[in-house]
Order: sequence, then C-alpha cells, then structure tokens
Amino acid sequence: MTKLLRGISQPLVLAVLVVLLAACGGNGGIDEGYANAGNDTTADVGSETAGDEKFTLTLWTISDNADPMTNRALAKAIEMFKQQYPKGEIKVEGKGRPEQLYDQLNIAVSAGNAPDLFWSNVGQNVSFYIKNGKVESLDRYAQQFGWYDSYPQSAIDYQKKFLGDFYALPGNYNAMGIWYKKDLFEKYNIAIPQTYEDLLKAADTLKQNNVIPMVMAGKWPAIVTRLFDGILEMETGAELHDNLLLGTARFNDPAVVEAFRKLKEDWVEKKYFQPGYLSNEEAQTNNLWYSSKAAMLYSGSWEFGNLRNNKQDLENYGFFPFPTGVSPYRIVAYGDGYYMSSDSKHKEEAASFLNAMSSLDAQQATLEKNPESSSARIGAIDLSKVNETKKQIVDLLQNSGSYVPTNEMGTEPRLTDVLFDVQTRVLTGELQPKEAADILDKKAEEFGWYK
Repeated sequence: MTKLLRGISQPLVLAVLVVLLAACGGNGGIDEGYANAGNDTTADVGSETAGDEKFTLTLWTISDNADPMTNRALAKAIEMFKQQYPKGEIKVEGKGRPEQLYDQLNIAVSAGNAPDLFWSNVGQNVSFYIKNGKVESLDRYAQQFGWYDSYPQSAIDYQKKFLGDFYALPGNYNAMGIWYKKDLFEKYNIAIPQTYEDLLKAADTLKQNNVIPMVMAGKWPAIVTRLFDGILEMETGAELHDNLLLGTARFNDPAVVEAFRKLKEDWVEKKYFQPGYLSNEEAQTNNLWYSSKAAMLYSGSWEFGNLRNNKQDLENYGFFPFPTGVSPYRIVAYGDGYYMSSDSKHKEEAASFLNAMSSLDAQQATLEKNPESSSARIGAIDLSKVNETKKQIVDLLQNSGSYVPTNEMGTEPRLTDVLFDVQTRVLTGELQPKEAADILDKKAEEFGWYK
C-alpha cells in the first residue's frame, strides 16, 4: 500500500466492496495499479424476482472491482442474492481509485445520499463515521449468519478492539513481512532470520557481497513505515503498541524514540537500502529485486499478484515475519471490508447480500482465476493449489495474533501525515528521534487522539 489509501476524512461512508483482486492497498493497502483509475464504471445488475416489492441496493466500490464480468465473486453473490430476492436490484458503481471513492463518499454522505453499501479499508479511516453513528454494526448479522466462525479471530478482534464493534464484513486479509529471494539467501548461506540481530547480520552479509539488502520505495512514506511498524512492535511489546493506537499511551514514550533511532541507525546509516531510496517508487525497486540486485522487500501478501503479473518464478520468492521477539508472536495483519450505512432503508436485504458475498461459492469463484488472492474467508483458499509460501501466510493469518499497522490503519489521517513527515525528517537527519517523538506527541494531544 502506498500513500494512496488514506482514510475518509469527513462524514460517513457505507456500503460494501467486492473482493480486491489486486491487493493491497497500501497502505493499506493498495500498491498495484488500476486499469480504470479515474473512471466511473457502473453496472446495473438484477431484476425483479423475490419479495413483494421492488427495491434497489446501491454498492460503491473501486472501478476495477465493479464489473461482475471480471469480478466473479461479485457475479456469484448477485446470482445468489437474486434467488432470494427476485425483485431486488443491485446497482454497482465503480468510483475510480480508492482515494477517489473516498472523496465521493464524503460528498454523498454530506448531502444525505450515501449508498447502501461501500468498500473501505478496515482502520481509523472510518472511525469518524462510526463515532457519528453513520455505520451500522454487523454484530447481529454476524451472529445470525455465523460470520464469526467464518473469519480469522484476529480479524474480528482487530475491529472490536480498535473500532469498538464488528462493522465490516472482511474482504481481503493481508499479512506484512519480509519477502526474500531464495537463490540469494542460498548463495550466501543465509538462514531465515529468527531474531532482529539475525536480520541485521543477513543484511550485512548481503551488503558485503554487493547485494542491496532491502529495497525501499521511500518516495512513499507509508512504505518505509512498514519497517518502522516492525521495529516499533519489537521495542514497545504488544501492550504498549496497542495502547499507542488506542490513545491510552503517549507517542513520546522512550520505546517510540528507540524505534526511530533503530530505523535510522540500523538501516539508513548502514546503507542497507539502495542509493536514492527516498526518491524511488515501486517500479524502480521491483526492477532491482526481480533482477537479483537486491534480496529483500518489506511488503504484504499481495505481492503474489505482483510476482505473477511480472512473470516471476514464485518458487524463488519466500516470506518470513519480521522477527520482533514478541511472544506470543503477532503478525502485522489488516484488510478491507464491506460496510453498511446506518441510513440504509434495506438493511436486512443488504445483510443478505453481504452473506452471499461471504459464501464459499462466491469467494471461490474469484479464487478459481486467482488462487493467490487474499480472501479472508476461512476455507476459501484451496491450499492444494498454492505454494508453500502461500500456505505459510494463510497459517499465519488464521492462527497467529495480529497487530494494527501504524501507517494509515492505526491512526487517524492527520496523525498519520505527521508520522510520515517526522519519519522522513529523521531519516534525512533533520530531526533527532526524540524530537520526532515529541512532535508526534504534541500533535496527538492537539488532535484529541489521547483518551
């Protein structure tokens, strides 16, 4: 996810999205391009068939997911929904890229014209709307349809802890960690790092052999923050890290200062990134990585799609979680999801559509084309059709604890922008780590972040 996925800033949004076929988002998530970026695409699907009255559900999503002809999960869910509600209509509207969708949702909600369902990342970008009663809790529907048994416990706990309730039916669920080139690790006899010290030792070995240890698309601060998040979890431990994102601990804590220090001294000063990393984008870093000029990339499980699209040998790429040393281990996990407007006049019908989207039939319709998709639905991914790396990631997501990524998911958009700014200034030497933490703390106080 690059810097693109910032949250929705004002009134509410709703509705549900369709499964993101290209992952991430950046920063949520979304690092990959969009064929329909900037273009609205609308599909009116449905007809008259169930119930006594005709009705229309409006669903807003990104344009690349708005076409049932290519989004097979959406097509299957509509088919199932029409069997239950023959007179129901689903109006799917593609609103461009994620940030364009968010902008239009803001306008629609302000004008009282929000859709019934909408897609968004699961994080602080929707907290404003939740606090103002604009998003419907899905708790009773989760109990009615058994959704709590259909998704990883960490995905459910994440929402309840940081959003206060279960508001989004999970769509994609991504893990972040370190991807590496297996052939380079084998060539230089590097074992999978089990500790942070092992990771630094591996980086040093690669550097001594003229291999860039880790590529970093530093033009987008959110990408650098992925590494910062791992270091922060290592320095704070689980409780303090969560409390920082709950607003019950302060950002000038010594552990935050130490995380900034390690990011600068352990990675920038030792030159473990490529030269000019602060001006590089993903296209440049991917070229270095694919050509084996670099060994590691801190990214998410959506990289499967990038690797396949760039005709890379998937078997030459491995993944390991950032070695925080925290026990029990927690992986960085986050996702997108489907939300319902509290103002919808057809909540029961909207919930039924979400249930159709949640079905294994719908999720597996997409996975038939893209077996590496990051569907959050337990049982959706056929493990016999994916490689060992994908199996490893699925196991981590479904059986590990998780923590919220600080960048763009864990803090409100204004505070995220401050984090990006001070982080960059630490890396360039303009700020000392203590100064950066103090600025974060001051702004968090100013924005009313602390409880």
